[in-house]
Amino acid sequence: MWKRIEILQGSQSTLYGPDTIAGVVNILTRSGDEGPVNGSGQLSYGSYHSFQASAAVNGTIDRKQSYTLNFNRESSDGFSAAADPNNTGTFGDDGFRSSSFYGKADIGVTDGLTVSPFFHYNDFEGDYDAGAFQDAENAYSLKMFNTGLQTAFRRDKLNVNGGYNLTSTERSFSDQFGDSSFEGVFHNADLFGSYAISPWLTVLGGFHFQQSIIPASGGMEELSARIASPYATLYVKGLHGFSAELGYRLNSHSEYGNNATYSFAPSYHLTKDIKLFGSLTTGFKVPTLNELFGPFGANPELDPETSRYVSVGLETYLLQQSLKLRAQYFSREIDDVIVYTFTEGFINRDRQNDSGMELSANWIAASSIRIGGYYNYTDGELITIDDSGEEVRRNNLLRRPAHSFGLRVGINVTDHLLVRIDGEFNGERTDLFFNPENSFAGEEVTLDPYSLVNLYTEYRLPTLRAAIFADVRNLLDTGFTEVYGFNTAGFTIKGGVRVTL
Repeated sequence: MWKRIEILQGSQSTLYGPDTIAGVVNILTRSGDEGPVNGSGQLSYGSYHSFQASAAVNGTIDRKQSYTLNFNRESSDGFSAAADPNNTGTFGDDGFRSSSFYGKADIGVTDGLTVSPFFHYNDFEGDYDAGAFQDAENAYSLKMFNTGLQTAFRRDKLNVNGGYNLTSTERSFSDQFGDSSFEGVFHNADLFGSYAISPWLTVLGGFHFQQSIIPASGGMEELSARIASPYATLYVKGLHGFSAELGYRLNSHSEYGNNATYSFAPSYHLTKDIKLFGSLTTGFKVPTLNELFGPFGANPELDPETSRYVSVGLETYLLQQSLKLRAQYFSREIDDVIVYTFTEGFINRDRQNDSGMELSANWIAASSIRIGGYYNYTDGELITIDDSGEEVRRNNLLRRPAHSFGLRVGINVTDHLLVRIDGEFNGERTDLFFNPENSFAGEEVTLDPYSLVNLYTEYRLPTLRAAIFADVRNLLDTGFTEVYGFNTAGFTIKGGVRVTL
């Protein structure tokens, strides 16, 4: 279903809109492959009676018309989400079931103009516990339907893209407090175009609209919020080794009025293999309707979060470009941070400061060997102003280690056999435990460091368009904690087959 997944770090609010102050995961969907009918499928089974099955059909009817259809089903008996502090063995398992459908058509209307209607339906249900160290027979369900239309027009130096999608969500919960439900509707429309003024200069401009709605129900009136954003970006590429992105966006929100964001991301090639890069960006994140008007801790007086992000780095290629090294320093400041507290619900804190360093290396050691690794250092603090006007600073890297690193090695043992092993280390972290025996006051706890090793093998059958695979997670059965009071999976294995027709 997915063609490519891009991860963009740092604030991306100027180009992608609000709620992207930390980064963006950009998912690009596939179009139909060549030929009128192509098929693929996957079937796997593993630990905790985990089952996964998927099937896809796609094709190209002619050069202008293509389609893709996907179905996926997953289920697992799971394990108890809440940790059993006394090892009584009485905590129940928390499993899940999920089914999803996806469809897309690319229709060539005229030369250069493509219209792509799509839909995505997901039905998810599962179990959850009452909280840290608290078992419960709670259940939830989620039904989400997303549909829309994308258009793309390309002619010479001009590209125009537009799209609209509607997302309808229904959530229900059943717990010790009874049954509750939530419905939401989200409208999203975007129209933008780019024009290449010269080989090294391109200008982009667009208009973005979003509306979030909670329909009227249970005696409550309809709640909604809207945001409209005109934006423009100037791209310079390859001008004597210099490239840059300079962007500006004006956000007009129905609750908060106007807010502007900007981005400046230059880079310069010192040589063919050495590049310096940096960025200075701002971001904007509005409170959700749930945070403003929802059933748990809502606060209609919340202010939006705003951010400033700065990064500088170096990227270089060595060993005839087989080795890529990258180093980056970043600093991010978020004002009016939205947090949840048991006593006050959702509130704004004054400021969150984060900074750190990221190092990565990727090496094509041989035609059949790929090696990669990373090291991350992160520091951060939450700053509040007390009644006397003095700043109070405390560490706020909840569940985030100051030090983490990882290594992965992929080896094509033969033309048909792939073996990949990866490991990661995460250092000591802090977490907050809302202790029910202390009126749910937040108590800071320390989480021990841990290491994980995973192993994946795949054998491609030489006479068939099929592969048999096995995926082992937590190979050494390491006991570790990600969230205080909750369990994590030990040694798990999943095996299956993947077929292409």
